Amino acid sequence: MNKVIILGGDHYNALGIVRSFGVNGIKPYGILTTTSKRKKDNFCYLSTYWEKTWFALSDAEAIDILLSEFKDEDEKPVLVPSSDGLAYEIDRRLDELNRFFIAPSINGKQGEIARLMDKKNQTEWAHKLGLKTAKTWCVELNEQLDSFYNEVVFPCIAKPVISSEGHKTDITRCETLESLKSLMEELRGKGYHRILVQEFLNKDFEAELFGCIAEHTDRIPYLFSKHVREWPPVGGSVSCHQFLNDEKLVKQAEHFLRQIREYGYRGNIDIELFVINGELVLNEVNFRNSGDVYACFSQNVHYPVFSLLDMIGEDTSQMNSDYTTDHYAMNEATDFRHVLYRGMKLCEWWRYWKKSRDYAYWFSGDMKPVWRKYKYFLKKMISKKNED
Repeated sequence: MNKVIILGGDHYNALGIVRSFGVNGIKPYGILTTTSKRKKDNFCYLSTYWEKTWFALSDAEAIDILLSEFKDEDEKPVLVPSSDGLAYEIDRRLDELNRFFIAPSINGKQGEIARLMDKKNQTEWAHKLGLKTAKTWCVELNEQLDSFYNEVVFPCIAKPVISSEGHKTDITRCETLESLKSLMEELRGKGYHRILVQEFLNKDFEAELFGCIAEHTDRIPYLFSKHVREWPPVGGSVSCHQFLNDEKLVKQAEHFLRQIREYGYRGNIDIELFVINGELVLNEVNFRNSGDVYACFSQNVHYPVFSLLDMIGEDTSQMNSDYTTDHYAMNEATDFRHVLYRGMKLCEWWRYWKKSRDYAYWFSGDMKPVWRKYKYFLKKMISKKNED
């Protein structure tokens, strides 16, 4: 069978994917980007489900390792990117890599995923597909901004145009023109050349839509969940979520997926949505695996395996593609910050822990990476408390 190679950061995203493959009897290879190649500084490689792993200090080095180790296989290995940087790098070099590997793409066209990772391009693309989005401006920080300041609406959210151009910690909500202008100066000082500004929508809640889009079947295995909490509270990632079974929202979610399928994308996908007055509004599409993959286990929707089988032309009819319950899932290490820094009572947090059936780290039968991550998290929290 074709080998599976997961490429991404030392992160719970890659950990969730390898576990999904592992419980289905497939042992992937992993090329993990990290800031240190010392084993004691990493955790994901400790999973029992890996066949073998390598560390890389950059996305470019990860591709070098990929070509060095796997370009001469009899059957093309399947690439599964779990980070924005490696999804971008694979797509940027798609023509070269397609000679040796099977990779996610949009109609097999090099650079199309990379183009749509630019949020300005993605907004224009979404409008062409008939998908609703917030009002959006792409601001060149070295240009005259008077016309933009006359158009922008408040409150608004400012964030990097492409994930690789900045940091999530720089995502900022601005309530006034003065605060926005101050932020622009601050971002210039940090080396930003451009920034995306979006209308802040008064949403009912945020939602996650994630799964895979296949080529050889019309079935689209996916999971659809409502944010209960995020961290950081503004512009952060979901830390606790509950699966949605609202019929109207599910129909809209499936429409979004079909539109993206019609456009020609094949591979794992992660879609961030707002729910406003019962309607879905697109926030962002990530053409790579979702960090929420850890929520696939109790629902038995192993979409990474489904995608693999489809990519190599194998039968997917026995794979489940539907979730049935509205239970909770939690990124426990991230969500616990609400107890430490936001005044959430431990007993309330524990109630959500017990209601959850899937966790980003905790996983019976694969606890080595859990203890390593928990130890790191605990040391970091103690250090921060001492600084405070």
